[in-house]
Amino acid sequence: MSEKLFSRLYWRPYLLIGISMLLVLVSSLIPYLLPHAWLAKNVPGYDWYMFKSMAWLIKLAMLLYLFSVVRVFWKGYFPKLQNVCTTELRAVISGYKTSWSRGKQLCPVFTYTVDGVEYSEALNEAKGERSKDEEVIERGFTLKLPRKIVYNLQNPREFYLPGCEYYSRKTAIFRYVMFSLLFFLQLYLNVFIYVR
Repeated sequence: MSEKLFSRLYWRPYLLIGISMLLVLVSSLIPYLLPHAWLAKNVPGYDWYMFKSMAWLIKLAMLLYLFSVVRVFWKGYFPKLQNVCTTELRAVISGYKTSWSRGKQLCPVFTYTVDGVEYSEALNEAKGERSKDEEVIERGFTLKLPRKIVYNLQNPREFYLPGCEYYSRKTAIFRYVMFSLLFFLQLYLNVFIYVR
């Protein structure tokens, strides 16, 4: 699966939850970021302003989380892979690419032409490894080998290999639910447990 398809299907839904969790963390740190005792003594109404700023940060975090839930359901953040990529094509492995996250591992680069435009996109999964002496490539991913890919008509840079799908819709939804539970746990531990 191409890097662009991977990022579109995986990381975009979690961005708003991450920002919400960051806002909750900042709201819980507000009393410790400034000299609370000195400000409470020398600034009239400081405690009230501090509480209001914490409350507004919590409200903003909750609104961002609810917005992310709405986006997930109405914008199709967890699509079925077969609905995103619908057109089959033969692509040729034209080279290999290393990425900062994979070290010596190699990802094959697929070159294909759609409507007269040539695309060269790397598969998201490592299918080889570079050693000092040679490159060891998995069977079926050798150089110049043609492979069937399924790409997105709206964005031909998004593709996957049938039988080598990396994206799982169930896993993505499960991960989103787990992040949601972590958000509410953080909300409880950082804020509501002290409000009582």
